[in-house]
Amino acid sequence: MRSTLRTLTLKGKGKRMKPTITWLLVANGTEAKIFENTGPNKGLTALSDHGKQREALKTSDIVANDRGRTFSSAGDGRSAMEQQTDPDDVEHQRFSKEVAEHLNKAAQEKKFDRLIIAAPPQSLGEMRQHFNKHLQEKLEDDVPKDLTNIPTADLPDYFKNMVVF
Repeated sequence: MRSTLRTLTLKGKGKRMKPTITWLLVANGTEAKIFENTGPNKGLTALSDHGKQREALKTSDIVANDRGRTFSSAGDGRSAMEQQTDPDDVEHQRFSKEVAEHLNKAAQEKKFDRLIIAAPPQSLGEMRQHFNKHLQEKLEDDVPKDLTNIPTADLPDYFKNMVVF
């Protein structure tokens, strides 16, 4: 028994384990930032080329100027048509899908081992609708808050129970 333990110990010497790569996504309906942590005492590295940021658009930039007119069901009157959906909601859904597709691709390419997301509950729900199997397996935890305005140096405080920085 003793020689077996010694052999196992000797075989393990000199081998380095691959670091666990954790991605942190900090997002809301218009902005997403991805940070990477490669292990204890490594801190956070911003992956700026993977982040997606959109300038907040005014409603007038998203929809047509003229909503159209319709005839009244009773009488000769006409009135403006109501919008069926909120343009900001449509833009947030589109953006959430775009972020999810980026993460899906990165998960399939094995660019990270674990994913933790901080986003408002509505954004989390919109993104989750588009997560593929690979990404769902890597999703470790989430923080249902908008942390996009938190300085990078302060972000570890929000994830300290999930990641060792």
